Amino acid sequence: MKELLMSTYKASRVEFLVLPFILVGTGYVAASYTGDTSILRTIIALLGLLAIHVAVNILNEVSDYRTGIDEDTEETPFSGGSKSLINSDVDVGKVERIGQVFVGISMIVGFYFVAVVGLIILPVFLLGVLIAYTYTDYLTNYTLGEVGMALGLGALPIIGTDIVQNGEFGLMSVVVAVPISLVAFNLLLMNEFPDVEADREGGRKNLIHRFGRRGATKIYIVAALLTHVSIPLIFIATSAGSAVLLTSLSAVLLYRPFRWAVNNPEETPANPTIRDNLLWNIVTTVLIGATLYIGLI
Repeated sequence: MKELLMSTYKASRVEFLVLPFILVGTGYVAASYTGDTSILRTIIALLGLLAIHVAVNILNEVSDYRTGIDEDTEETPFSGGSKSLINSDVDVGKVERIGQVFVGISMIVGFYFVAVVGLIILPVFLLGVLIAYTYTDYLTNYTLGEVGMALGLGALPIIGTDIVQNGEFGLMSVVVAVPISLVAFNLLLMNEFPDVEADREGGRKNLIHRFGRRGATKIYIVAALLTHVSIPLIFIATSAGSAVLLTSLSAVLLYRPFRWAVNNPEETPANPTIRDNLLWNIVTTVLIGATLYIGLI
């Protein structure tokens, strides 16, 4: 039992679970521009997002073990999986069932909000569960993994957090969802480069496989630029217009990713480059939330 719990814990990639906290927090601030907000509902929404995030990580690890992808990847702090299943003798089926339990928890939260705020939350809830179940074995095999990431760790948490407050969502959460979806898109895209050959052998077909390394890096650059083009649109509807400069500071973290994308896309990005891409995702989202808060003061 101890080995099962430890392997499941590692497969859940706890170190990345900071993202749901940041996303729900930012969604909560964006929701404050629409109307009344509820701390209790926000906490319940956070629990649902944490559960579905853990489920995706676990089910992804199980799939990578079964397809042999984990055997061919090199584990890094940011990619390659946790190796928790290939380095243990646990029953993979039991680990998979634990992942499904977390999907069930997220579904309980979803149905709770359907009962509380109405059917308006249902599309967000169902799409989130659909992405969780299809991400590894379907979306990543049809060049849709990056889009799934953009929705699952971008638009859906922001808009969903707004909806659960009082059964409606405003323009603010939609506009905020755009740059946050783009940074989530690029988070996955960058992390796919170290595993490109292992993913190919495992049957996956992401943007790198479809457009090549140079084509994928061009997409990365365009998505990053669109992120910082779209951010000022957020502040048109707020009184924090000048504070947009604060949010733009995260662009300095793109120095290493852009240098690699322009000069060495045929090489695997170094860990500092991948790290800066992750930090860019986190810092950009945090700064958007902070600047929105400034607009409320």
